[in-house]
Amino acid sequence: MASGGGATNAGDRRWRIGGALALLVPIAAVTFLVATVVNGLPDAPTPDDARGEAAAILREVDAADLGALRTRFATPYPPGADELYANCRVIAPEARGIEVSGRGDFPASFVITVVGAARQDPERHASCAFSLVRKDRHWTIGVR
Repeated sequence: MASGGGATNAGDRRWRIGGALALLVPIAAVTFLVATVVNGLPDAPTPDDARGEAAAILREVDAADLGALRTRFATPYPPGADELYANCRVIAPEARGIEVSGRGDFPASFVITVVGAARQDPERHASCAFSLVRKDRHWTIGVR
């Protein structure tokens, strides 16, 4: 009387496993497709993203944190970026003016020019300029 029950349980188990796989495979396929579509979307930063990145760079300059600047742009860290840091560091934050020159693709690409009095010599005018370009969901810095 119990001999037929074992075969039925094994059959039920196969149906449950098959049913679970039938659900998991389409879910995995949909997840893969969504991830592919999202990664393929254009990288369109907002003006707030652009302002935030520029402000973060200037905060690192004001904090004299060259290491943070190097980490932010580790790949590729452009030639001349240390000199850019030194030139921007000379400008006193409280006497600084910031000009943003956007092109047609702003905020994905723009130039920042920082001008003002030197920290050590307020009579001396100092300036520095750099570009920021958003590519592959990362900002890259260019020395001007």
